[in-house]
Amino acid sequence: MLSLMALEVGKIHPHWHPLIGDEVVKFDFDNSGGILEIFWGKPTEKEIKEIWNGKIKVGICYIKNIIFLTFKFGTLHWMDVPYSVHLSKPYIFQELLSPTKGYAILTNLVDSCDGTVKALRLFAMPPAISQEFKMMVEDQKKKPFDKRSYDRTIMDIYRNFSTKDLVSFSKVRTIGDVF
Repeated sequence: MLSLMALEVGKIHPHWHPLIGDEVVKFDFDNSGGILEIFWGKPTEKEIKEIWNGKIKVGICYIKNIIFLTFKFGTLHWMDVPYSVHLSKPYIFQELLSPTKGYAILTNLVDSCDGTVKALRLFAMPPAISQEFKMMVEDQKKKPFDKRSYDRTIMDIYRNFSTKDLVSFSKVRTIGDVF
């Protein structure tokens, strides 16, 4: 379970591997909410600060049965990450307790060169994005899944669309409060 993973700033991230690459963004979801893992080679103090406490924008779009989440932290560039429920361990969506709060997302920034966790941040996905995410996941569950086809589709989407395009296709919301 993602929620049981021990993370601490200054410690080695449990998913880090020396061959992970300089710029990798991963997203997964479980009963506790989402986890956004950002692996960047030697993140700067500014990048760390923006992930830690910059204003957050979150977007979501659904292209060819693949959910794309887009994130912007403060003044940093937008980033995108594909998601398929078929690649997650089974989970049950928790009901949102309030129409003003969405699903939790734990974000961690990791130096991909040495595996050190540089920043951790927990925030609530905007309610409208949470509702869209849940609907998209429920739709994905109904569709057949083949990993090779999924990978080819992602490559095709990235050949045809930039992160800026994915943001323009997305429903985007700014997060007001961090909890």
